[in-house]
Amino acid sequence: ALSHRYLASLHGINEEPRCPAPFNFDFEQGTFTEEHIKELIWRESLNFNPDMME
Repeated sequence: ALSHRYLASLHGINEEPRCPAPFNFDFEQGTFTEEHIKELIWRESLNFNPDMME
């Protein structure tokens, strides 16, 4: 996307940040059941809609 001419002024190959080590996302590889995922989504929705608890 940054190579598109519309965004070309925002992209400088010499200004790209460097990552000293690869990212590790192993913590996101948990095994969840369908019920557990539903529960997590429900809890997350309560953060935005606390009235749903009633």
